[in-house]
Amino acid sequence: MDYIYYDLGFLNTNNSIKVVLDKQANVMLLDDLNYQHYKNGRSYNRYGGLVKQSPFIVAIPNYAHWYLVINLGGASGQLKHSVEIIG
Repeated sequence: MDYIYYDLGFLNTNNSIKVVLDKQANVMLLDDLNYQHYKNGRSYNRYGGLVKQSPFIVAIPNYAHWYLVINLGGASGQLKHSVEIIG
């Protein structure tokens, strides 16, 4: 598994994202520019990081087009997960 991503569209500060995982994984909230940087292997800024406890909830910090990226940090395997927009 390289990474899983969700195009969340435009969200604002009234929204949060709830992620449920069956094991630890990196969960990152990226705006459009930083997602492009992530895809292209460049330096990027993100909200979130290594999630060891589920569920994980991240608040939308400002109005923008958002993506959610989930990866196993280079480990192999399957990941059962769910993603929900709250608000």
